[in-house]
Amino acid sequence: MEITRLRNRRERVAWQAKPQTDLLAQVNSIMADCDLPARTLARISGDSDTALTSHDSTTDPFIRSLRKQSMSITLNDISPVKLATFLTKWNTKADLWTVERIEMTHANPGLARNAGMANPADNQNYHIRLVVSALYHDQLSPESTRN
Repeated sequence: MEITRLRNRRERVAWQAKPQTDLLAQVNSIMADCDLPARTLARISGDSDTALTSHDSTTDPFIRSLRKQSMSITLNDISPVKLATFLTKWNTKADLWTVERIEMTHANPGLARNAGMANPADNQNYHIRLVVSALYHDQLSPESTRN
């Protein structure tokens, strides 16, 4: 259900410069709300920062200034229940950043086999890579793009 809700979420546009500076603080705040230890966050890295349209495709400076920044958030050793809690909090607190992709790999697939579990999926913890994006204008206000 949470994945369906995230898919239907619309992106918002920020009237500010590149919005990455507050992402770490938002992730840490959401992790604290979910009672996730700090060691769960493995890394935050920038994936891309691109114009949404080619500069040749429009003469409207408002559209030409629209950009999309993507970042990756890697969380280690997290259960599906904790991930659902994290995504629910994300949906309410990180209003500018939209989850675009979720990659999950088993945290310890060999551990499940060595413990005699018939199915490695019985080990329910995962390493998660979230790709999030934010839309923003490289102009600081809508008025500055209309002059």
